[in-house]
Amino acid sequence: MRNQKERIVKMTNLALMARSGSDSDSDSTVVSLSDLKTQVHGLSKRKVIKLLLSLMDECQQMSVGKIEMSTIFSNLKYDYKVLKREKTEFENANKSLNAEIGKLEETVSVKKTETSNLMETISSLKAELITIKEGKTSSSEIINNDQGIMDIPDMCDMNV
Repeated sequence: MRNQKERIVKMTNLALMARSGSDSDSDSTVVSLSDLKTQVHGLSKRKVIKLLLSLMDECQQMSVGKIEMSTIFSNLKYDYKVLKREKTEFENANKSLNAEIGKLEETVSVKKTETSNLMETISSLKAELITIKEGKTSSSEIINNDQGIMDIPDMCDMNV
């Protein structure tokens, strides 16, 4: 059992040295290779083949992972450019809509003022009509004046 644990530790060390050998500088690679040779010499042919196959699989998975990451990165760059362009379009549309809102608010303000002025005119004309009706004695004079005042509702019906 102890012998089996030692082999597992050796295989783990071997895999770790193989991984770190590619990342480190050239001097440590030489040392790692000699250590690797020493440790491989103690393993059976079957274990060495199994270890090499697992290392090859791991390298292939890393390569596939790099390709996938590259593809994802390219897609992200494209999406970023599209989003940036759309953001600019939305900002321009927003500016245009805000300008339209400003114009509409100004128009509404003018229309409110006009409506207010018309309402004041209607009120004063109604008051004048009442005083004219109260002050006139003959009905013919009221009828003559009413014809001019009867046009007032037509003014109020205008679309403001």
